[in-house]
Amino acid sequence: MTDPFLEYIATHGNASMIPLGGNGGDQLIRFAERRLLHNAGRTIAVPGERSDYIAYGGGGLFGIYDDLWVMQEIKPGPESLVFFPRACLWRDHQFLRSFIGEVRRMSRRIVVFARDPISFTQWTKATCWVGCDIEVHLSHDPVVLFDQRMEDDKVAIKAMLHQPCADTVGVFMRDDCESSYWPPFTVSGMNNIVYDPAFMSACPPMDSKNAISCCSHLTYLTICCFPQVVITDRLHVMLARWLFGLDTVLIPTAQHKVKAVWDHSIRHNARNTQFAETLDDAIDILDDYELVVEVTDG
Repeated sequence: MTDPFLEYIATHGNASMIPLGGNGGDQLIRFAERRLLHNAGRTIAVPGERSDYIAYGGGGLFGIYDDLWVMQEIKPGPESLVFFPRACLWRDHQFLRSFIGEVRRMSRRIVVFARDPISFTQWTKATCWVGCDIEVHLSHDPVVLFDQRMEDDKVAIKAMLHQPCADTVGVFMRDDCESSYWPPFTVSGMNNIVYDPAFMSACPPMDSKNAISCCSHLTYLTICCFPQVVITDRLHVMLARWLFGLDTVLIPTAQHKVKAVWDHSIRHNARNTQFAETLDDAIDILDDYELVVEVTDG
């Protein structure tokens, strides 16, 4: 079955990419987006060069960070603004009103690809609320689409990665406003690497608060795929390991995006990834690896 995002980039011309910062997971997303464009025979326009549309990639649209700033920087023009597959995580309607105001100011057509059904529904409702010309499609995360189309790339990347380190568990949990609603916990039974891999330098483990917040996609893959088994609430840690069938326990955050992408794109082809809906589920799964989960007071 043809994915609407892959069909769009195959039938439209070259793209101008909005430059964005972000963490290692964001770099993995951007790598997948660029490789999918290349696979479709498209090039990315350099600044000042004409393009057929403006591409806004990334993981989610929050209404915080730099989303609205980016919108305000885009000048009016004839090209469509295309949101590559992402989550919709609006926190309030004020941002939505500001966002739509910027859309109207630009006089641009908007095409949105949602990476999960909940985000698709939120975008669809938004178009009804404001009556704007926004075209919405349901797709998948770019890393999932990369997995479907870029087997040669996967083989090349796997050859550059080290074999997972035996008897090592990665407890790769968010250390930000989206962190899991679960109580703090520790895992014992193997050597531990405990930190938030979105904030890292080249070599784990390290103190996330003093780390570099951006790395290459290959560095990110290397770190995520280093342990024998990982428990994480970071979606793209899971996807990095899922690409290569590595043992992973995924747990939900307070937002919908982790569970929604799991249900939409991964559950039917989980490989060695398991989803733990509750802490008890995680304890049962990790018991198979002779790992013990203990809730802490911190």
